[in-house]
Amino acid sequence: MTKTLALFAACCGMLCASVQASEITPFIRDLNSDDFAIRQSARLDLRQTLVDASPQELKLWERELLLAIGPEHDWPTRDWSLRMLELVGTKAAVKPLANLLLDADPRIQDLARRALYVRPCKRLMWAQRAPSGATLNMLCSPPG
Repeated sequence: MTKTLALFAACCGMLCASVQASEITPFIRDLNSDDFAIRQSARLDLRQTLVDASPQELKLWERELLLAIGPEHDWPTRDWSLRMLELVGTKAAVKPLANLLLDADPRIQDLARRALYVRPCKRLMWAQRAPSGATLNMLCSPPG
């Protein structure tokens, strides 16, 4: 009986995990494909899906894009995810993007800076003009 319940719980967990994969998950996965056609299609499809998305979908997909910009991901995935956050990122993306201003890869720093530049936030604009070593501290506290 206990084994049956454990098996049932495991199956339910796997089902929930598979259902939660979003419409953009395969596009993000294919951003680093060895096949150029698949990679290019993923880029174009991801962009178009985000452009056509409702505000509710964008909120969910922004979180998924933010998960794809960390250093554990490959360059093409981080690159295109940051470019899409430049297009659709909201206030929720500010702190994760600001953290990337100190990334080891200068290309990521530049992409994060570009994505932050389009966010309408006084504190953010002030923080971008600051020396990069102090950016994160200033971003989290009001200018004064």
